[in-house]
Amino acid sequence: MPRITKKQRAEKRALRRESIKTSYIVSFVQYGEMVDHEFFSTKEEMLQQIAYYNDVFSTVGVMGIRYQGRTLSQAAVNELLKQLPT
Repeated sequence: MPRITKKQRAEKRALRRESIKTSYIVSFVQYGEMVDHEFFSTKEEMLQQIAYYNDVFSTVGVMGIRYQGRTLSQAAVNELLKQLPT
């Protein structure tokens, strides 16, 4: 298992602080590589943005979602994604 560098630890701590301030952080992947973190205040805002990305970019997916500092389980992420606007 690869060791986590100091820089990676600092990034994780900063991400956790941001996720506590904002409600939702979504990690997006494209072609199996993590591309970006998006910060959202409301669930509706997050779902609209994910739906937009699904329409525009067929290769972008959701890697994970954090809610108020805690990582949601894959089952919880799937339940949220079922609520995407059509």
